[in-house]
Amino acid sequence: MCRTGLLPAAFVIAAACAGSPTAPSVVGVTSTTERGILKVESLGVGDVAQSAPGGWDYTVTARLHETGGVDVTVTDIQIQVLLGSTDLVTNSTVPLLPLPAHSVRQTELVFEAATHADVSALTVNITVQFVDANGNAGSVRESFTGFGAWDY
Repeated sequence: MCRTGLLPAAFVIAAACAGSPTAPSVVGVTSTTERGILKVESLGVGDVAQSAPGGWDYTVTARLHETGGVDVTVTDIQIQVLLGSTDLVTNSTVPLLPLPAHSVRQTELVFEAATHADVSALTVNITVQFVDANGNAGSVRESFTGFGAWDY
């Protein structure tokens, strides 16, 4: 049984004088720094369109989700698009895209390649770098395939 109330002064003085001093501790309180956690939930590659002679424009749409409970700012998005084992294009952008805690945001990137390819044959590797509101830097890397395929 736990009793609450004031302790007699003699007990407090005896406790303070007994033994060597120790560092104070607080039970039940943990010291943690929350971190922003970013996930790439999905990635899509849009239909291609012919641009300048000999070039093809592709649209990549990434759905980003902050799950750590801390605001983050996306500082760099890098994509690598592969057609089989051939590097079709590598591109990078610095969007400075803010994502509030627990939010979802979609961002779109357009890149140009010299080769026309069916999007279902592509593999897209994406790396997203970010900094959270506490100054912690992080990155997430994902790989996606099967564009243009539908599950019914």
